[in-house]
Amino acid sequence: MSVSLATREEWRPVVGYEGFYDVSNRGRIKSIEREDSRHTGRVLSPGHPRGRPHINLFKHGRASAKRHYVHILVLEAFVSPRLPGMQCNHLDGDKANNRVPNLEWGTQFDNMRHAFDNGLIVAAHGEKNGQSKLTEGDVRRARALIASGVTRVAIGKILGVHNTTITAIHTGKSWGWLK
Repeated sequence: MSVSLATREEWRPVVGYEGFYDVSNRGRIKSIEREDSRHTGRVLSPGHPRGRPHINLFKHGRASAKRHYVHILVLEAFVSPRLPGMQCNHLDGDKANNRVPNLEWGTQFDNMRHAFDNGLIVAAHGEKNGQSKLTEGDVRRARALIASGVTRVAIGKILGVHNTTITAIHTGKSWGWLK
């Protein structure tokens, strides 16, 4: 049985830590065996804050100044250096899947668009939206008051919102999903 090139693990130097660490196309990090006894050339186990594997890298016995996320190390070694304003996008939404085919550089907008388009995050609406000033009960009350002939300006004063908010509720532009 032959192993395809797509599944073979390939190792490249970690950018900025050449001669100290390698990163693989499967998202694994290993230290390079060196003469001092502390570095035996082993695969390292990253931490996983919020599902995003990270690792602290050392050079000449000192810790680096920042945490290194594995997905960034993989992209820099196998795709290209990180340009200003670019982020890593995990195509399948799994922050722990740091294999090269699952990663790409993009802007924050690209990342958010990808997440919404693929159902990885859902827009918060109604009371779940942190910007909401009204509850579902308030909206039902506003609709009842509109139906009884109370002006939108008066309803806005009662509920503590601008009358344009009441108009948006009446026309279905906001809270249209609530029946």
